[in-house]
Amino acid sequence: MRVVLDGRFIQDHFPGIARYTYNLTRSLAAVADHPFDVLVDPWTANGRYDLATLASRPGLRLRPVAAPAFHPLGMLRIALALRDLGAEIYHSPYYFVPPWTPGRLVTTIFDVTSARFATFLPSRQARIAYNLATFWVLKRSYRVIVPSANTGHDLVTLYRAAPSKLAKIPLGVDQRFNPASPAAIEVVRHRYGLPARFVLYVGINKPHKNLRRLVEAFAEAERPNDVVLVMAGREDPRHPTGAALAKAAGLADRVLCLGDVADPDLPALYSAATVFAFPSLYEGFGLPPLEAMACGTPVICSRAGSLPEVVGDAGLLFEPRDSSDLARALSALLNDAALRQQLAEAGRARARRFSWDAAAKATWQIYLDVVRS
Repeated sequence: MRVVLDGRFIQDHFPGIARYTYNLTRSLAAVADHPFDVLVDPWTANGRYDLATLASRPGLRLRPVAAPAFHPLGMLRIALALRDLGAEIYHSPYYFVPPWTPGRLVTTIFDVTSARFATFLPSRQARIAYNLATFWVLKRSYRVIVPSANTGHDLVTLYRAAPSKLAKIPLGVDQRFNPASPAAIEVVRHRYGLPARFVLYVGINKPHKNLRRLVEAFAEAERPNDVVLVMAGREDPRHPTGAALAKAAGLADRVLCLGDVADPDLPALYSAATVFAFPSLYEGFGLPPLEAMACGTPVICSRAGSLPEVVGDAGLLFEPRDSSDLARALSALLNDAALRQQLAEAGRARARRFSWDAAAKATWQIYLDVVRS
């Protein structure tokens, strides 16, 4: 069986897909029963993931190819590379794939955010192109991996995907996400100027992340005077920034915006937080709350999309379109140390159920099933 995994998405432009692809590739190398190939584009910007580490894994062969994800020439080069490698299985972690490729296609689709939120695809032409590409890849794929039952339901409901093609394989938590040592926390606290107690959000500032309501709820919550709201993550200049939202709410001095945080600092950042809040209106999976739970930080989380599947009863859930409900959850957790401890322990236990090794084993089994079908 000749498996080729498309690793071109291990790059800065695809932060979530990059994390999935990198961790899955690394874990596949440990569980695969024979070598496989990974296409990479070392000429794209990649400030987080070390391709040399992947290249050192036995049984994993990196195949460099200059193939931009959205360029017709890139599509052609991927198709030619798959032909030259004799691919029997081609696994793409993104729905936008070359129109003609050898081998049987396995695709991972994380969510349908672009279909549910017009701000992602503001033009009619972009929406038509997205929908056509999604319909087409669902029809062409032998199997479609989804990270949650919610994403599978959305694909069946919105795109008439065949349920028999869908395989639910939850994402994992990188083993480095554990409660950080006091020394590591102090280093990160000093590096970013963090207060002693704070509510943390990690993610981008796109509208579906619902940050306006998070700021409103923080203003409304009954909270100790020394608690600050900290927002970390890359900011898209097309949308209101955390600082702008805080200023509009009269909270400029109570909200700290860190911007994009170095990946190695994330475990200590999560560990330093008093509470982690994730108010998103929709997620295909939701790694940040899972990573926070793995670090022993109590979580309050939106009751939307796939998030209840991930968090379960190990976090406080709230209605994401109700700022007052979010404020009540914040108040409850910030003022109850026993509840925070209870959720911290439950969260760590919950997070241990999600591993990249399990995801890799299930994915390799998909390859076997497809090549034998």
